Amino acid sequence: MTNIQSIKTLKLANNMGKLIQISERCRCCGKNIVVNVTEEAYNNYKNGMPVEEAFPEVSSEIIDVLNFGLCESCLDKNFQGY
Repeated sequence: MTNIQSIKTLKLANNMGKLIQISERCRCCGKNIVVNVTEEAYNNYKNGMPVEEAFPEVSSEIIDVLNFGLCESCLDKNFQGY
């Protein structure tokens, strides 16, 4: 799990719970990746659940930056052929 750059808590309409906005920057190119997840999903991730299980609805780029600290493009460039 990477050190998440920033976290914001957003309230959902109709008291449906909270969204957590996660912002993470690619360590290679600096691209900022932002995703909104439920508070429950974020807590599952924070407590050790693998990112793919905690956030099944997010894009592969979000998974890459949270797992490896690299955006999808930089991951492809750095590990091309593996």
